[in-house]
Amino acid sequence: MHNLDVSLPAVTFHEVYEAHGREVYRFALYLAGDAARAEDLTAEAFLRVWASPAPAQLKTIKSYLLAIVRNLYVQAWRRERRETALTEVPAPADCRDEVLDYEAELRRVLDGLQQLDPVERAAVLLRGENGMDYEEIARTLEITPVAARVKVHRARLKLMQARKGKLVHDRY
Repeated sequence: MHNLDVSLPAVTFHEVYEAHGREVYRFALYLAGDAARAEDLTAEAFLRVWASPAPAQLKTIKSYLLAIVRNLYVQAWRRERRETALTEVPAPADCRDEVLDYEAELRRVLDGLQQLDPVERAAVLLRGENGMDYEEIARTLEITPVAARVKVHRARLKLMQARKGKLVHDRY
């Protein structure tokens, strides 16, 4: 058994995974855009925390896990230098126009999300999906709180453009 915090009783791997596994996986899925890759990132993050010789603080373990996922994703992204293609969602034959419009808009937003640089993508997902404040985002992404605000703002602007069907260009 690995002690995650010397001031707290020993915590099992299962307890840590049960407490944070879903959020870490969801974050990895949004970053990677692929379920299998998200599972690999999640497993690797938990393995690294568990195998680490230095004990992690239980109260900051979630941020630590998310930072590991983000770093693993960025490392892989830099190696590959290509974006993960999203699969096409087939529309049922009896869909109404509204459903088709919604699916098209959703595809545009997801494509826009994949076009963001990894730090912007991580920042906007941590803010929107995980509800983190800018200071926690900054710690997770190893940037300043001001930079975290700017990354989230720019990512949101780009996603709004993508939603409207405009190409996402980096103006900055």
